[in-house]
Amino acid sequence: LLRSVRSWGVLGLVLALMVVFASREAIPQNYQAVSPGVSPPPGLLHWWRLGETAGEPKVYDSAACEYNGTAMPSAIGNGGPTPVTGFVGNALSFNFSSYVTVPITLSTLDLNFGNTSFSIDAWINSGGVPIVSKLSPAGGYSLSVEFGHLTLRIGPGATPLVGPMIAPGWNFVAVTVTRSLNPLLNTVNLYTGVPGNTNLNVVLNVPLPLNANASSTVPLDIGKFTSGPHGTTIDELDIFKGALTEPQLKSIFGAGRAGKRWPYEIC
Repeated sequence: LLRSVRSWGVLGLVLALMVVFASREAIPQNYQAVSPGVSPPPGLLHWWRLGETAGEPKVYDSAACEYNGTAMPSAIGNGGPTPVTGFVGNALSFNFSSYVTVPITLSTLDLNFGNTSFSIDAWINSGGVPIVSKLSPAGGYSLSVEFGHLTLRIGPGATPLVGPMIAPGWNFVAVTVTRSLNPLLNTVNLYTGVPGNTNLNVVLNVPLPLNANASSTVPLDIGKFTSGPHGTTIDELDIFKGALTEPQLKSIFGAGRAGKRWPYEIC
């Protein structure tokens, strides 16, 4: 390497540095481009593509490196979630004991939304499990499928806010939480959609409980279930700052298997 630097001068030095930095950590398969895709709407905070391969201990956030999750109880395909064919590229399949956790640190505080607006969307296949959860007795939120319906739980009371039914097979699911200066006008919209249908099924303007504090001190978990047998596949999980509009959600849904345009960030 040093001999190359001497013989190639500045160009050799640049190439040598590229080799050194490239050798530090290879780009995981999770960051292979999906093309053509659509540009994500504004406000994308987190984008777990969930396309990791067997043996990978991490689940990468394509929008914010410090939010990479850890496969539990061990690496992908080795006790952790199982890599499978997804709706957009690969996905992860979860069973009773496997999940992904994103720990709470000083750099991951924007997983807490307090009394502000936010949105979540994903593709899921089957199952009645929490898709994503940051819920504790003190507050937070979870998005899941309960009794066949997309359901948001939020705040200390964790009252279920029930959305449309989930169809067999792949479903696009989304929730938007809209806050205003008047707490009585705070609402939740829940959406589902199936491939091949251009419209979304919607339950609009569900009143948000007055104590719906969307912050907690627990980690954010993906696909984690605490009781009863279950199984589900999750793909392309996103969290946005602010409440997305229906046309913005339709742009993600309408992209279908092309997914969102890559890359946002390489960790």
